[in-house]
Amino acid sequence: MGELFKILFAFANHNPERASWEYSARIVEKYATTAKVSGARTSIMAAKRRFLTVAHLWGAYSIRGRKFRERVEVHYHYADDFESFLTEAEILRKWGQTWKADAAKAKSPLPAGTWAMPEIWTPRPRKPGWPPTGMIPDILLPHDLLPPPGRRGRPRRVR
Repeated sequence: MGELFKILFAFANHNPERASWEYSARIVEKYATTAKVSGARTSIMAAKRRFLTVAHLWGAYSIRGRKFRERVEVHYHYADDFESFLTEAEILRKWGQTWKADAAKAKSPLPAGTWAMPEIWTPRPRKPGWPPTGMIPDILLPHDLLPPPGRRGRPRRVR
């Protein structure tokens, strides 16, 4: 789910005409095949249905390389990094509930019932010397993983 959301987010920011769950699933499936790990389209879409309300959390985890920083600097602790992770997830949630593809009946990627931090929560201010977390990086997709674009919409009827 994290990779799927990360790819959708990257497409929305760099190639919005390709930004869809379907197209992102094709990329994840192709990557899984290349990496020789399980990742059939049916299991990818099943994960999307199951984890959609927490997709932004998985996306933030995936964007940061599926890891948290442990005590690296003197004034930066695991709790600080977790706060940064929550900040990243909230940025992705807000994006996922407001962004829409440029199509007539397009919906936002995340539903209204998506898990969110309590309204009273505010992220900690960044301190000097903290590593670059709590920020969403500019995600670029490798061109060798991009399948050729198909036609948008319903397939045409063959006569």
